[in-house]
Amino acid sequence: MKNKIELDEEVIKKFKIDYAVNDKNRTIDFLTNKNNTLLNLTPEQQFNEQELLDAGIATVNSKGEILPLLIDRITFPIYDANNNLVAFSGRDLSGKADNKYLHTKATEVFDKSKILYNFNRVNFTNNDDTLIICEGFMDCIAYNRAGYTNCVATMGTQITQNHVYLLKSLKFVKTIILSFDNDNAGTIANINNAKFLIDNGYNVTIANYQDFQQKDIDEIILKNGIDAAKKVIEEREDFVSFLIRKKLSIKQPVDKVKNAVDDLIEDIISYGNKMLKNQYFKSIAQLANYDLEEIEKEFNKKEQNALSYKQTNYNYSKSYKHQNNNYSSKINVATNDEMINEIQKAILDFNNNYEHSLESISLLETEYKKKSAEVSKI
Repeated sequence: MKNKIELDEEVIKKFKIDYAVNDKNRTIDFLTNKNNTLLNLTPEQQFNEQELLDAGIATVNSKGEILPLLIDRITFPIYDANNNLVAFSGRDLSGKADNKYLHTKATEVFDKSKILYNFNRVNFTNNDDTLIICEGFMDCIAYNRAGYTNCVATMGTQITQNHVYLLKSLKFVKTIILSFDNDNAGTIANINNAKFLIDNGYNVTIANYQDFQQKDIDEIILKNGIDAAKKVIEEREDFVSFLIRKKLSIKQPVDKVKNAVDDLIEDIISYGNKMLKNQYFKSIAQLANYDLEEIEKEFNKKEQNALSYKQTNYNYSKSYKHQNNNYSSKINVATNDEMINEIQKAILDFNNNYEHSLESISLLETEYKKKSAEVSKI
């Protein structure tokens, strides 16, 4: 059998894994109780075909036949954060299907950008503040088999803002270990998701696959045993260290190396651990064959520019808000077009920023027209 997977009885029961039979009629007939398979059910207790379509577990083929979405696939039930069953996913067993995994279509209760697999049963031990996020059901199950019950999985490679809303409900979680696939796509996912999570206030580290050739944690455990998961997690990498290794481990032309070093310095400023700053510099110097002092000099320059830019934006934002509030209050007593023109000119003079000025004027004109209309009714 191609696409072989190994699941013991305990795992099958724990995650309620099942099988969708290789029969296009059997599942539909069973769910609609076509042959009275389910005895003593009232019509209200039975599903009709439209309900199966609406629930996303059935589909219509080109001949107009109602077919189950999942045929000859291992099935994984998907639950929301409140432990409600909202969807299914099926993994192909034939090795011939276009999609290795096939999910229930999006419904009112299921949107994969809002669901994290296993979130409903994630379990933290010893008051741990760390969560593992991996890609796909089998990786999540593999981590659980290895004793890491503090693991959830995305259905795809992107962690969304809706996922962050879920994560924020776990108020004690401070650190997230990312464990996307050990390939180029997984590397890109680790990098993009790490930056996104850091921007949302989390400490982020990356599962360490350096000693393994397999694509993901499921394959790593199957090939090397359960203890391999412990190595991957306990030797996890600081995010920026991971970034440096990935960007500089491949031989590149000198100009591209320089661009990579410049980008990495900015990444250190934005995402780095200040305690590891010198370690970052040494890694870059070694991998890029760069002068250490030159890296430190460039870092200090870029860091100062970043701080100045941040302070300028902060000061401008405060003044911009204050002045617009001031001008907005003046609009309340504006009685003629000459006065409104003076207010517009004041905003232009203050902002010295065409785009922001137009936005301010548009808002004030709307408010002015509203006030004028109210006055005309008196």
